[in-house]
Amino acid sequence: MNLRYANSRFEAEFSQDFQGDLAAVKNAGFKYDSSTGYPVWHTIKMPVLLKLRENRPASGITINPDAQEIFKLWLGAHEKNAEIKAAARQLDKERKKAAKDAAKEDEAIDCFGDKESIGPEDLPPMPERESAFKRPDPPKERCMICDDPLYFYELPDICIWCEKTA
Repeated sequence: MNLRYANSRFEAEFSQDFQGDLAAVKNAGFKYDSSTGYPVWHTIKMPVLLKLRENRPASGITINPDAQEIFKLWLGAHEKNAEIKAAARQLDKERKKAAKDAAKEDEAIDCFGDKESIGPEDLPPMPERESAFKRPDPPKERCMICDDPLYFYELPDICIWCEKTA
């Protein structure tokens, strides 16, 4: 079997042992494409190529020089990705463990004691509210009968109450 790189993918060219090559390609995970007019088995995935490398057909595998350069590039990127994925899995595992430990600590804290909920008696007293409103000073003019302050809506010398009752 010969591997070549064409159309941005690795394509398998079968040798005289067609059935053995076909079984190896299918087992590795190559895809079948007949849109070009003739059947082509191809892949763009590095794990598929590595599986074919491990389970070689009886006729052997040859690879074109151009395809070998691209294979080496892909293999380097695949190894770097594997390292990054392993580190990410380790970090994810540590994060899950920390979250699980934090959840256990939260369960251990007893907020309410024997009660189901808290009430006003469990809370600290509220500070007294201070209003920003300042009552205006009463007017200096006074009613001549009852000596109550006179406001702008009353007569000049008698309050409304004295006016009504008089």
